[in-house]
Amino acid sequence: MVPCAACFNRFKMAEHHLKADKELKTKIEGVVGAKYQGGIAIRNPIDVIFNDIGIDTLAAKVAKPLTGLKPVLITAVCCSDRRKSASLKNYENPFMMDKILGSIGADVKNWSYKTDCCGGSLSISKTAIVVEMCDKLMSAAREAGANCVVTACPLCMANLDMRPSSGLNCRFFILRN
Repeated sequence: MVPCAACFNRFKMAEHHLKADKELKTKIEGVVGAKYQGGIAIRNPIDVIFNDIGIDTLAAKVAKPLTGLKPVLITAVCCSDRRKSASLKNYENPFMMDKILGSIGADVKNWSYKTDCCGGSLSISKTAIVVEMCDKLMSAAREAGANCVVTACPLCMANLDMRPSSGLNCRFFILRN
């Protein structure tokens, strides 16, 4: 199980390339000095919680529900390749984090910005653009009735926590993916 979104992405992409590119596989095996056999499942916590533990089991274990927490979720479209590579159900309209948070007592708000990008790839080179993108997301979160934002991506979390200029006071939580 790989909780870091970036690490998960790299593991899944490496797995994909080793399975799809015989020449690359042979080259890597030569460098490593061993045969790539695969066979190890690369999973993320959201997948494990949703598919292995189950929503009902999770809900039954809740001692202190997240009553009063009104999150919107961001699983940005720039991460759709990661969601697709994870074989997540309905990766263009991800729902597993919504279900997980709902099962532990949060009042997850529906909004149309769930897969919008925070500007992660522009964080260093085009900070002003990132500020605009984050301001848009934070304003939309407030309009949706959220009192916090939940994301599976550490970069989205950092951008949304540091970049908005709108002065919105939104609490942040991160659910690693």
